[in-house]
Amino acid sequence: MDVIPVTHKISARHTTSKDINLRYEDIAQDGRLRLAAMPECLARTVWGKLIGPSTLFKQLTADGIAPILTRVAIAGGEGPVSIAYPIKATGKFRFAHSLDDDAEVQRIVLNMWGEMRGPRSSVRDPQPDGQGQEISAGRIFAEHTLTRPFAEPGQRRVTHLEGMKGISPYPRAEYLGESPQGLLAIPRGAEAVDELSLEPLPVVFGLDDTDSNQHVNSLVYPRLFRIAALRRLNDEGENTAVMMRSIEMGFRKPYFAGDTAHIRIRHFRYKKQVAVTCTMGPLDDDATPNVFARIFFGP
Repeated sequence: MDVIPVTHKISARHTTSKDINLRYEDIAQDGRLRLAAMPECLARTVWGKLIGPSTLFKQLTADGIAPILTRVAIAGGEGPVSIAYPIKATGKFRFAHSLDDDAEVQRIVLNMWGEMRGPRSSVRDPQPDGQGQEISAGRIFAEHTLTRPFAEPGQRRVTHLEGMKGISPYPRAEYLGESPQGLLAIPRGAEAVDELSLEPLPVVFGLDDTDSNQHVNSLVYPRLFRIAALRRLNDEGENTAVMMRSIEMGFRKPYFAGDTAHIRIRHFRYKKQVAVTCTMGPLDDDATPNVFARIFFGP
């Protein structure tokens, strides 16, 4: 099951690459790239070389508009790779619009795709078969919704880019997207092991979990979901010597330092893979969660 949305042809001026030096903590013991290392691909390429320095981004910022991460999907690739060789990160982006049920523009999104490719190699001998062969170590997709986060309620939604130089008021590409709640669904043909239920330990966020955007960093959530999921899998007799092979997350609202959250997990199996759907939200069962996730594990 491929979690990365298909992208149509994107122009060369919206695509760029950069060599990245990996760190020891980016690579698991078997040499595969950890999913937590993949967001750096977009940070170094799309954000660092295309969006960040652009006149358009400066215009958006001046108008109080920010691209807020609302969905991310990461898929693990082949291995092993080594810190001895740089890995090539390629990123691309496209603005798009999505429509509501009345065919009116509901939101403007900034979508990004990235891939890391590098030579097959190991930190220690013996070297793997096919040493030096270029392989795909991982892929990532990120959806950002353009929002005026500091505007008054009711004025935060961005439905056009009128007056912005270098872009159409309504980006041509249409994007269907999926609601965060859609991640609670399990694939057709999957076998549910249990129902979505509350984990016993709450999550308490501190300043170490935040970033300069003044809220909990998006990369904190995969770690918390993974730890809770492995605890659930262990309790239900599954092998926990596994690695996250893909994760999808949908963000509805952020958490802040000092907040307390509660994780709920549903365990299922799909084509011999162990997987979970997760939420993070209030203790109240009837309240809508802040974050949704679906994770597939593999050996």
